[in-house]
Amino acid sequence: MFELGLLEIKAHVIDSLAYPGGQPIELYPDKPIYDIPAIPVCTGKELTDALLKQIEPFGATFHPGQTVTVVQKQDDGRFFVETSKGTRFPGQDDFHRRGRGRLRAQAAEGTGPEKYDGTQLFYRVRNPADFAGKNLLVVGGGDSALDWALNFCGANDDGNPHKADSVILLHRRDGFRAAPASVAKMHELCEAMEMQFVVGQVTGIEEKDGLLSGAKVTGSDGVTRVVPMDAMLVFFGLSPKLGPIADWGWTSSASSSRSTPRSSPPACRASSRWATSTPTRARRN
Repeated sequence: MFELGLLEIKAHVIDSLAYPGGQPIELYPDKPIYDIPAIPVCTGKELTDALLKQIEPFGATFHPGQTVTVVQKQDDGRFFVETSKGTRFPGQDDFHRRGRGRLRAQAAEGTGPEKYDGTQLFYRVRNPADFAGKNLLVVGGGDSALDWALNFCGANDDGNPHKADSVILLHRRDGFRAAPASVAKMHELCEAMEMQFVVGQVTGIEEKDGLLSGAKVTGSDGVTRVVPMDAMLVFFGLSPKLGPIADWGWTSSASSSRSTPRSSPPACRASSRWATSTPTRARRN
């Protein structure tokens, strides 16, 4: 949006999320991010707020909570775009898809806890305060699982005031796809008996008074044990759902797709994050 603004191109942003920000605001709103150039550390929300402030002078128009449902190439070479809410954009000169599609968390299916989705089973942390004082089971072996397990551990002095009463990290093997420093810190806290690490997989649940009270965990030794908990955070990774655009035959890169179809169908359908643009001037004088 910033680059388009410098070129004096008016842009409309269509986003399936109900708010701007994409992955940073959806996945890491309160989590420290360390790999943004020239910014030592910031949260996903702080990054999003800064980027929105940067593009504010250019007047980009956002259309949140919508997906592109129709793209039609017109006789004059321009594009007609329509969204799931019926918003129409006739006569667009250019049309871009950004991102890898709509990201969806891979669910914990077939083991029982899925019926507690949103009450005791979670795939992301929207509000850290919701987990304060809880007996927390974190499932996964990537950066998100390690980072949040450490974040909620009371003995880890990282500035988070919303600490869990207890933290158990569960992973199917004794190996991680996470930063070595995070893995080392987790082992250090486990040795100090400040948190626990368990090797195994969730194979069932325990319930009490209509609530999820524990997870049945089967270890590599084949023995199933019950791990008590109040809340479960699952990080099995994210699966991008590109939608039917994958079948359109458009020229694409890993992160974007531009409106240059090799063979344009009369009507195209998709669900992702999109930007349409109408130049007000071709270039600066």
